[in-house]
Amino acid sequence: MNGVSGPMTVRVYHELAQPDHPNKCASHECEHICLPKAHLPINRDAHFLLKGRPYTCACMNGFIVSLENENYCILESAAGEDDKLNGSSPFSFSSVLLLLLIASTVIAVS
Repeated sequence: MNGVSGPMTVRVYHELAQPDHPNKCASHECEHICLPKAHLPINRDAHFLLKGRPYTCACMNGFIVSLENENYCILESAAGEDDKLNGSSPFSFSSVLLLLLIASTVIAVS
C-alpha cells in the first residue's frame, strides 16, 4: 500500500460481538495463503451450501498457483520456462497476423 504509513484506526471488539462462522481455512492444504470464500445467505435463517472447497489458495509475490495442483505454488520464472517448453509463444495472435500481413505485402511489391 503506497502512501500509507500505518494503521489509521484501531477498533477492538468483544468476543461475543464477533460473527459465529466456522474457520474455513482450519484444515486447508494451501502451501502459502488460504483465503476463505465469502458466503451471502439469502436471509438470516437460510443455510448455505458451498460447492467445492470453502477456500481458495493464493501465493506470495513471485509465485503463482500450480496448474497441476491448486494447493501448491511455483516460481513465476519456472512457470514461464514450462510455457516455453510447451510451445507457447511470447507473441500474441494479432502481432503474428500483423507480421504475416506486412511480409506478404513486401513479397507482393517485390
